[in-house]
Amino acid sequence: MKNNTNYLTSIRGLACLMVVIAHIISVIPGVGKNVSGCGKIGVWLFFILSAFLLTSQWLNKEEFKIKDVIEFYIKRIFRIFPCYIVTLIIAFLVGYITEPKTVIRHIFLMEGMGHFWTIPVEFVFYILVPIIMFFIDKIKNQKRAILFLIILLIATAILSPYTLYEENSIHIRWYMPVFLMGMILAFAYQKFEKKQEKKVIYDIIFFVIMLLMIVSIPYVRNLIFKIEPDGYLLNKYLFFGLAWSIVILAIQNSKYIIHYFNQSKILIYIGKISFSLYLIHFIVLNKIKGDNVLVNSLLIFIISIIVAIIMNQLVEQPMIKLARKINKRLEKEKKEENNGKI
Repeated sequence: MKNNTNYLTSIRGLACLMVVIAHIISVIPGVGKNVSGCGKIGVWLFFILSAFLLTSQWLNKEEFKIKDVIEFYIKRIFRIFPCYIVTLIIAFLVGYITEPKTVIRHIFLMEGMGHFWTIPVEFVFYILVPIIMFFIDKIKNQKRAILFLIILLIATAILSPYTLYEENSIHIRWYMPVFLMGMILAFAYQKFEKKQEKKVIYDIIFFVIMLLMIVSIPYVRNLIFKIEPDGYLLNKYLFFGLAWSIVILAIQNSKYIIHYFNQSKILIYIGKISFSLYLIHFIVLNKIKGDNVLVNSLLIFIISIIVAIIMNQLVEQPMIKLARKINKRLEKEKKEENNGKI
């Protein structure tokens, strides 16, 4: 990414760290209940970012073309499946997954054991993105396009109310409102980008929302309001989806905080390996056990980072490059075919 948008990679790094740290703390005896559902806060940020970034790519295209759809699916397949399959194989080899049929079910997105539940959700959304963007392209008018997305958001939220949410469900119907928030965010982001005004008020908005999120942590809520820790955070995706959308806009238009996210080498690097780190950390967490809580937690984190770096270098990045080569090849063949018809 360009230097002036490094903050988006940093935000992805923040989402990943939230998930990983919450999961590591959650297995500590007597402590885990204090962060119940906190990992989900990071997942909702992942969903918002995913929808926002993918929609932004489509909005930058002059018109809707079938070749763009093909290129999009090739990128998504090569971006997700190679690392995902390698992780599933590792999970089977170390005994996290015990049945070969379970591996197959995961590959075909029919099951989402542990943290793998997000993969079927994300991939189904990838399938839907070009379809939704096709209708938006036909609408033409930007305000009507946003209204179309808002109507979809409200309809999906009503049809699948968060109060009936099935924890870790692989069915996208629960999460569509969050993804649609991310798509609406892409339109708002473009509008603010043209203004290029940086104001302190957005720094304040960022800190206020982050403070409210910290207060929502079961431990902090118990500390302040004496409310016993429970799983109330697990189904609050609508609230956090909206909060994260505002946070991303606040960072984009902030006067000071954007510079931190743009220059944070740690968050940027974690953001770059975030997919591999997300996939592997839960397996490491379930296989490393020790009596010393601090040592155990550090070991899980360090080993997860090391394995994620290796996966990123040996699998993730080569597959991304391969997808680019395939798309370039297809584009070249299409041009040659068109030239032949002239």
